[in-house]
Amino acid sequence: MGRLIFLGAVLGGVAATAASGPASAAERITDFKSDIAIAHDGSLTVTEVIAADVEDTLIKHGLFRVLAVTRGGRDKLAIPLRVLRVARDGHPEPYRVISGANTQTIATGDKDTLVAPGPHLWLIAYQLRHQVKSTGGQYDRLFMDVVGAGWPLPIAKVSATVRLPPAAVLTYSSVDGGTKGVESLARHPPQMAAFHSAHPLKAHEGMTLSVDIPRGVVQAEKQ
Repeated sequence: MGRLIFLGAVLGGVAATAASGPASAAERITDFKSDIAIAHDGSLTVTEVIAADVEDTLIKHGLFRVLAVTRGGRDKLAIPLRVLRVARDGHPEPYRVISGANTQTIATGDKDTLVAPGPHLWLIAYQLRHQVKSTGGQYDRLFMDVVGAGWPLPIAKVSATVRLPPAAVLTYSSVDGGTKGVESLARHPPQMAAFHSAHPLKAHEGMTLSVDIPRGVVQAEKQ
């Protein structure tokens, strides 16, 4: 890939054990919020708050959060992942990181403990480096999937906020995948862009955003 879609390929997205067959109509992600802070070195600090109605169909022991952690181009480079915090319903949650060929999975929960049916709230915070890419022009770009197309459950609503470093000015933003674009920047500082879904996302429907920043404001990786 010429661009890194670092939240793409969410393989299953949920369920710390594999499950077959369609998900229950009642089991769904009710709210997916993502806060993305861009640092001067081009790294991201991502905090996701994921609310779900659990029916013990696909979500059994916890969530899988699968991140594509290779940089595209001629020479693939592993992107360092640092998990900052994992919690469920306000309490620290055990987790493990599973490394794959091109992914790392944050698997939440205890394999010996089932999540009780009902509403639950997960918080997953992590850092990734090398996320802002040089376009070769006047702008550098963050291009990412907020929600990858691999989630097997519907998601009632998705929102994302991108925060730039101090003194950085957002020059362009767009969003795709059943969503509507950035809210009026007059309501936000110029260092912030907010996105939200225009309608509920079906299973395997994603949301992708793009943000342009003037070249040189943050450390950008060459494509």
